[in-house]
Amino acid sequence: LAAPPAVLLVDEPLSALDVRPRLAVRSELRGLLAGLPCVTLYVTHDPSDALALGPRIAVVEGGRITQHGTRDDLLRHPRSPYVAAFVGVNLFSGTVVARDGGMARVQTSRVALEVDDQGYAGAIVVVVNPRDVTLYATPPVASARNTLHGPIVQLAAQPPDGARVRVLVGSE
Repeated sequence: LAAPPAVLLVDEPLSALDVRPRLAVRSELRGLLAGLPCVTLYVTHDPSDALALGPRIAVVEGGRITQHGTRDDLLRHPRSPYVAAFVGVNLFSGTVVARDGGMARVQTSRVALEVDDQGYAGAIVVVVNPRDVTLYATPPVASARNTLHGPIVQLAAQPPDGARVRVLVGSE
């Protein structure tokens, strides 16, 4: 970087690092890349890197860019199950089958979901952020509109220290 390039290609610079040093270097890299006057293409297979470092993200699926946009756009509007899995959200494909009192009923292949009625008709996708999911050992006694039942199929501690756990539920 002695002579500022017009384009900088960074190809998975953090892939060989352990988790803790990776977090420190990612933070350092974020500041460095933000201050460069050139376009930076940062290649990664790690969604954490892409979400932390990329103001704009292009997702390559099967050798083709299938979606690009801001981090918020990909998190809120993934266009494929691959993009949803990459950014870590749950994606349900279904059809609007009914409307009532500002809510729409969406029938998926496995469950029916009630969502805010946005006026869409026909086939749609519903995105559910894992932060909006609560797990209960017994059915909740609350006003939850959507309750899915099923056994826990997998528990996976998330880096760096396992404080977060990804839970795969075999829902109906």
